[in-house]
Amino acid sequence: ISLDRARPLHAYDAAKLSGPVVARLGRKGEKLAALDGKTYDISEEMCVIADDSGAIGLGGVMGGESTAVSDETVDVFIESAWFDPLRTARTGRATGIHSDARYRFERGVDPHSCMDGLNLAIALIVEYGGGVVSKPNLAGEAPVNTKKVTFYPADVERLTGLSVKPADMRRMLKDLEFGIEDAGDAWYLTPPTFRFDMEQSADIVEEVARLVGFDQLPTTSLPAPEGGVKAITTPMQARVRAARRVMASRGFLEAVSWSFMAKDDAALFGKTSDALVVANPVASDLDYMRP
Repeated sequence: ISLDRARPLHAYDAAKLSGPVVARLGRKGEKLAALDGKTYDISEEMCVIADDSGAIGLGGVMGGESTAVSDETVDVFIESAWFDPLRTARTGRATGIHSDARYRFERGVDPHSCMDGLNLAIALIVEYGGGVVSKPNLAGEAPVNTKKVTFYPADVERLTGLSVKPADMRRMLKDLEFGIEDAGDAWYLTPPTFRFDMEQSADIVEEVARLVGFDQLPTTSLPAPEGGVKAITTPMQARVRAARRVMASRGFLEAVSWSFMAKDDAALFGKTSDALVVANPVASDLDYMRP
């Protein structure tokens, strides 16, 4: 379901839960033995899933070992929730955990898909494992969708060259579950809650062009510049290119090396400076700007 519907879920062994399950902020001194076999310190800025025993998961990131499902599990408690993208991203960076749930929640999950994901999970469990389903326990409310995108229908022809009737555009956008408020030259659209990529008029133009068919885009050559094509390279650039061609013709090879290197190696070329230390290196031996 996480891969198919972009709706992460988490299953707990119900027999291992102690009291009600809640979502809250972490408490100073709390730790979590996570499903990846590591133990993490919990800060007061992190969202945790907890029961009477303490934290049993990091919201939107990873669950804990103490309530993990195993081959002996009989009853499961399924969590289908929405977690704040920024808080999830900060928790993931602080712990260094990279999970499928974190990847999706920090990029945005449809807040109105909780029940849809839960119902699908229940249906699959009943179909393949059997069992009795309890009533869902709902807590909180999904954020209200107040996002509006201003769309100019004339942008379709201006940006793509396609001539599409307003009635056809309206039908396409309704089929895509957009709310439409027609204000003449400008339409105010409310994207569905699962479309986080709709930000400006050009995004809507792309949707219209996609439904019309990219193969329908007209092919138009760019006009030739007046006065012909002028050289765009400087004399120095021309000399460098000529030198490269001459050296390559004589068997030389050009190497384009990393802009980063190990600080100890850089020290061999002279005095190092803290200003050239990379704050977040991709590898421990690439932590310094090449002198």
